[in-house]
Amino acid sequence: MTTRPSPPAGPTMWLAALALAGLAAAGCTDPSEDDDTTAVDDDTTPDDDTTPDDDTVIDDDTAPDDDTTPDDDTTPVEQDLDLDGWTDVEGDCDDGDPDVFPGMAELCDGKDNDCDPLTVEDADGDGDGASVCDGDCDDAEPLLNPVDADGDGFSTCTLDCDDADAAVVPDDGADQQTSGFLKLCTPLLEPHGTWDEDFLVQASVIYDGEYKMYYRGGEAAANQAVGLATSPDGIDWTHFGTTAVFDLVGQTWESNGISAPWVVREPLDETWPYKLYYHAKEPDGSRSIGLAVSADGISWTRWGTAPIVSHGDPGTYDEKNAHAPTVVPGGLGTWHMWYSAKTDDDVYSIAYATSEDLGYTWTKFEANPIFAAAPVGEWDAGRITHPSILPRGSGYQFWYAGSADTAYDSIGYGISPDLVAWERWPHNPVLTPGAAGRWDASELWAASVYDLGDRYYMFYSAADEGAHYGRFGLAINQRPGVEVYGPAEGAVLDSATTPWFAGRVEDDFVETTTVTFQSDVDGVLAELAPDPWGRVVVQAAQPLTPGSHVIRMRAQDDSGLERAAEVTVTVE
Repeated sequence: MTTRPSPPAGPTMWLAALALAGLAAAGCTDPSEDDDTTAVDDDTTPDDDTTPDDDTVIDDDTAPDDDTTPDDDTTPVEQDLDLDGWTDVEGDCDDGDPDVFPGMAELCDGKDNDCDPLTVEDADGDGDGASVCDGDCDDAEPLLNPVDADGDGFSTCTLDCDDADAAVVPDDGADQQTSGFLKLCTPLLEPHGTWDEDFLVQASVIYDGEYKMYYRGGEAAANQAVGLATSPDGIDWTHFGTTAVFDLVGQTWESNGISAPWVVREPLDETWPYKLYYHAKEPDGSRSIGLAVSADGISWTRWGTAPIVSHGDPGTYDEKNAHAPTVVPGGLGTWHMWYSAKTDDDVYSIAYATSEDLGYTWTKFEANPIFAAAPVGEWDAGRITHPSILPRGSGYQFWYAGSADTAYDSIGYGISPDLVAWERWPHNPVLTPGAAGRWDASELWAASVYDLGDRYYMFYSAADEGAHYGRFGLAINQRPGVEVYGPAEGAVLDSATTPWFAGRVEDDFVETTTVTFQSDVDGVLAELAPDPWGRVVVQAAQPLTPGSHVIRMRAQDDSGLERAAEVTVTVE
């Protein structure tokens, strides 16, 4: 039998043999190892290579890699594990937190929300001592921050325009209890570009269903007249028309402008219920006081052809000026006028006059002046002018402009039992100019004060450092609280000694009827009425029980309002 040789292999078998020979030559014997001819793995089972994959593009295996060493692909795998729309490749610095990714707003949560270490929430961007998380309303502007530097309850972030002065608050911030007048940040009225574009000072306010403010204005100091503004609430004011309501037209003795208007309304005078008192220069340069009358408070007519209160004779206290009048009507009884007086050598004082015929004719008080400048060295030793008078309990109170020289400066306060004898408040002045750069930084004067029942409104004139007289301000006093100044907080008292207590119903413009000192341990210790300044000094009836005591001072006024303050002491 003859043996026949095998036929040559076909093409398919030849290729398979060639592939096996290639694998053997490469040293690969595991059929599960990668044998891709391209860079992409397409294994249908997990890799178990003992060496890293060296694919040049992203793995797309259908099952996870379980290599014992990491992949070394040349491009990373992109993933958004927290579904915040950002991958780690795109800059998500915490792909496990959806509140962290580039562009996210910084939150006060202790995280770098926007993946920018320069904008973390507790950073102080403007160096003002506060971050956004501290309440900084503008961390790029150091002048705006939440720090209440002056302790008035407002910061520059809450619109405090002067955070170095506790007596200055935002326009909506004067409803808090206070121990004095609080100035509002914004002026009430400014020139409106017509006849009063250069000068706007000396406000007088009345109420007759709406607030009416009469003021001195002008285009220049030598051309002054009386303007009018109205308001529904005493805060928001609107100019009345575009011209003055009373000026030099039809003048008689006046030669150079009309100043310091003071308007009163007396319904008992049925013919002329409105009266406008003012001063003007006479031909010799002296100042005297005139009168105009009106039926409606808008159209005015001069009363007579001469002053109603003239400057005095040579050598008298008012030989140079009788000016800046304030009038309190008395119905069918006595009317009262206080006015500023000046001698020929510039000695200032305040004088007094009365009227018994509805304010038309006046008689000067024979013992004038009733209030003189303070001794040299005091804040009001130079000029005192522009008094404003209100009743106070059984007596009276007044405010006046004063300064140490001949420039206007601040507002002082005093009280009187009889309208003639006046005593200065020991804590004067009650209102001072604002900080540098503010609209009232230079001078502050011509205060007009009004009792609105639960508060006092003080309208005042002011000037900036450039001596621009163009705005009115408003300060508000809210019937303040009380202060205990003896014993001091934390004091240690002797149990064998009967203690003294002292306090003050500070700046109290109502009649305080009762002040009570009381201990939380021993009960009522003393009860009395304060002096005219609201001061109380009293000794307890007996020594206190040893131990800790809260001493409470309560003040009640004739309106029924109660206020209190307290200190804690130890008795040994």
